[in-house]
Amino acid sequence: MARWRLRNPHYLKVPGTTYEYKELDQFTGKQTKQELPVPLYLDPKDPADCNYPGEIIVCDKPSPEHPKDIHFVGKPTPEMEPLDVEAQRISEAMADEWVHPIESLPAQGTASQIPAQPKATAPKITRRA
Repeated sequence: MARWRLRNPHYLKVPGTTYEYKELDQFTGKQTKQELPVPLYLDPKDPADCNYPGEIIVCDKPSPEHPKDIHFVGKPTPEMEPLDVEAQRISEAMADEWVHPIESLPAQGTASQIPAQPKATAPKITRRA
């Protein structure tokens, strides 16, 4: 079982987290309910979200050794700090997929894009007599 500490807020896919949608049919008067799976928002700065004093610990598999850990489904993120060897191994394997959005943009305004000499674009003007 791999365990991570959340450094920043995350939306994680946690089994059992659902949104209940209720609708009342105006013709029949019957109520319909629908439960939809939604991600769980966890913020380490919010004491109500913390499962340990001042921190949120998540895991990839539930374990009786750590019953307070929040079990999530999916891949870890760069903002999760590995707490054990297995989590470190998983995070290192995922590191190649973690590209910062700004760093993935092409560079602009480099010296290689500036021409050495400006090209003459205007035709020469000659006077007619």
